[in-house]
Amino acid sequence: MHRTLKEQTSRPPADDRSALQQPFDGFRAHYNNERPHEALGQQPPCTQWKASARQLPPQLQEPWYDANHQVFRVRSDGAIRWQGETQFISESLAGETVGLAELEGGGHMVRFFHRELGMFDRERRFRAFAPPHARLRSVPKPALADKS
Repeated sequence: MHRTLKEQTSRPPADDRSALQQPFDGFRAHYNNERPHEALGQQPPCTQWKASARQLPPQLQEPWYDANHQVFRVRSDGAIRWQGETQFISESLAGETVGLAELEGGGHMVRFFHRELGMFDRERRFRAFAPPHARLRSVPKPALADKS
């Protein structure tokens, strides 16, 4: 798909964004509405797609942090400026606000809404927490074969 996309949208090179968008729109229309897909029984993807019944709110609420949090807006590069240093948090949160709360044992917890993202240790190094699906589960070790 990517090779075909490149072939159909990059030659000849476009003069501006508007001219570049036209071949992308044509490719998307063909790919989703006309081209048969093997995994879909040779039907185009549009025959399987259904709009979600879930209604989204007209505007998402801003994250709220209580008084024991310092609030920072994440820059476009995924960093915040904290205690005179640039600290990387996550590019996926660019433009969002995060809250830092000092911990009793030292360090600072970093939160986005109610989700704990990680913490700054006493040396101000950010330690991201692994998402729940990425944490390793303990797997029982296989029993060794009896050699008697």
